Amino acid sequence: MAAFIPLIAAAVTTAGTVYAASQARKASKQQQAPAAAEAVPEIAAPEPMPVADDAQVALAKRRSVADQMRRRGRASTILTDLQGGEGLGG
Repeated sequence: MAAFIPLIAAAVTTAGTVYAASQARKASKQQQAPAAAEAVPEIAAPEPMPVADDAQVALAKRRSVADQMRRRGRASTILTDLQGGEGLGG
């Protein structure tokens, strides 16, 4: 047991030295931080969000509805011959 006491004391001393060094580094970084905090980046102006009453939104909605109308009904099926001939399914 007596042989372990010097080892424990050395470990405690080493841990204390490491802790003191880390605290000293933290303190020096905190003193340097205010100088770096003064440089504020410039922020770009925000882009306006589209409004439902906007002309571009209305045009996009009309195009979307037209596309949906083309994709529905018998003419949109794979079994329909678009040249006006006989149906491909029978």
